[in-house]
Amino acid sequence: MNLVQFLNKVDETISGYDCEKLLRIIHEIARTLPEQERKDFIKQIKQLDNNDTSNINKKDNHKLETEYKKICDKFIEIENGDIFLREEYNDEYDDWYNSTVEEILYEDPDGIGRVICEACLFVHKCIDVENYELALKMGRKLFLQSVQTNGEYSGEDLSLMDLQYYHVCSFNYRGLLLDTLYACYQVAEPQKRPDIMYEIWANAEDEDIKLENVMQYGGHELKDVDGFISDWIGYLGTKKGYLAERLYKEAVNLSDDVEAKFENAKKYVNDHPGIYLEILNDSSVNRELALKIGMDGVKRIDRQLIVRSKVALKTVEIAKSEGKDLELIEQLYMDAFESDTCATNYLRVFINCKDKNLSKIKMREIIDRYDGKEEKRFFGGYGGKSELDKNVISENMMYILRFLDGEFLGVLNSGVSSKEALGWSCTFMKEGLAIYLLYLFNGKPMHSGIKKMLNITKNAFGSDYDEESFYTIFLQWKSTTQMSDSDKKKIINHIDKLIQQRVAGIMDANKRNYYGECAMYIAALGEVMNAKQAYMSKFAAQYSRRRAFKDELKSFGWVN
Repeated sequence: MNLVQFLNKVDETISGYDCEKLLRIIHEIARTLPEQERKDFIKQIKQLDNNDTSNINKKDNHKLETEYKKICDKFIEIENGDIFLREEYNDEYDDWYNSTVEEILYEDPDGIGRVICEACLFVHKCIDVENYELALKMGRKLFLQSVQTNGEYSGEDLSLMDLQYYHVCSFNYRGLLLDTLYACYQVAEPQKRPDIMYEIWANAEDEDIKLENVMQYGGHELKDVDGFISDWIGYLGTKKGYLAERLYKEAVNLSDDVEAKFENAKKYVNDHPGIYLEILNDSSVNRELALKIGMDGVKRIDRQLIVRSKVALKTVEIAKSEGKDLELIEQLYMDAFESDTCATNYLRVFINCKDKNLSKIKMREIIDRYDGKEEKRFFGGYGGKSELDKNVISENMMYILRFLDGEFLGVLNSGVSSKEALGWSCTFMKEGLAIYLLYLFNGKPMHSGIKKMLNITKNAFGSDYDEESFYTIFLQWKSTTQMSDSDKKKIINHIDKLIQQRVAGIMDANKRNYYGECAMYIAALGEVMNAKQAYMSKFAAQYSRRRAFKDELKSFGWVN
């Protein structure tokens, strides 16, 4: 329940209460408050009682104006480079050992840090006396402010957050941002307010502050919030990037009107398709309406965007709960595969389709469309994925998809044929060996080597099923995608050579930390050939003086 929903619910509940009942409620809330929240509760009650600022006179405002001009004069000196920070090389820094201390330190003989702290305190002082205009002016200056250095080493200007990070000054960054945003809401003209608030957010290096935080801040409740949220949605709907995406999602979710959310989802689908998923994830939305919204999202969202796949999968859940026909569900799974072309979605289509041959043809056409493209993603910022991330298949995933399509020898020759015994970690070699060995295994029960292959394969597929369920699905797929006996022999011989090559390389390089990995693949191939002990004994004899290696073989079932 967001703040708007919560306040509306509270207002609706207490609208008929008399004064005595409200006092009893306040007393009961106070009685049940945890100890650490009691002081803040008392402070809040007193603050609400003392919100009348009519005693602020012109003399007080004149003092604030004088202080503002004084700080601004210092800012001019900073901007002109008349005062600046001095860079000092930190002798304790050592990049060879990945030092945890900073390479550059900053000296502040001109007192810039003191000026910044005074400005931050000034903003909060203005908020306390409700001089929001000066608070906004000073707050905007601070978030736009950069400080020059003497350029002895890096020569890069420092932002407001940098100044705090390098201990040039210490202040409440989050509090300053809330002060500035709150002041902006109070005094900015309604038509200019969204633009100024977005500018403040964009210049502030803080990814956590939400509009809801601003609504809970200050001594007075914000006015005309509903009108602002409507303007805010319209403004953010045309913006791109991580910040706009985060603020837009919050703004849309602050509304209780599902139809209005739906209209916004349609209107701004090109820049903010993720709103469809936000609506579908709301369990309070009527299921029939949710199904309609989901189907509309699958139709409207760009087919190249991964979020379309997520919308399709969520719509599948709703369609199943509503008892919709299997043809619709099958098509939605195909839509999910089209927009996030991965092994997991391949198997989803496979186990839910009637005509498996036709589905394979359709999926092959989709795979062909993406093959050969570079592996890259559009990240929204701060390391987070964006709702505009495109469906681009990695090289390893492409090998897996081709394998699932039955191109066994082709994938083997191009992806699992390294001529080097070492340097496998950033290739398809390890995953490829595991997938082939799992496919080739026909025995029961599953032993230690193949169990490891199952785990590696499941992770390579990106499956969120448990191992037993994943293996059941894998076997269902395997039953329809047969490998010829002659190909099986070729592949087993190929894998045998690779394992011998890998073990020899590991031994020659004395890489003891890879002994366990070698033993794992040896055990798995031995289990596939139904000659585990003989196959493992061959390696044990070849490297009889490597006790640690033999111990690893024993851990996978070798009996000396």
